[in-house]
Amino acid sequence: RDIFFEELGARNLNVQTIMRSERDDLVSESVSQGVGVSIMPQSSANSYGLQTRALSDMNIIRNISMVTVKGRALRPAVQHFIDLISAAYH
Repeated sequence: RDIFFEELGARNLNVQTIMRSERDDLVSESVSQGVGVSIMPQSSANSYGLQTRALSDMNIIRNISMVTVKGRALRPAVQHFIDLISAAYH
């Protein structure tokens, strides 16, 4: 969010936030009713049937964290997933 607003500011574009929510269903309902816009992954927008527009020339990144309980035995599928993600991003 902060990166997005910095990018807008660098382009002399001012956006006023009226509503903010982490609930995709609430945000998508507002957008579908024509009372808002949202920056979200295209897959999320598509799942709610929203129209999308691609953002270009913006250096927008997203951090995703994976957390487990230290010392807890993991199921083989979970461990395999962690190994795949670790190999891809290290």
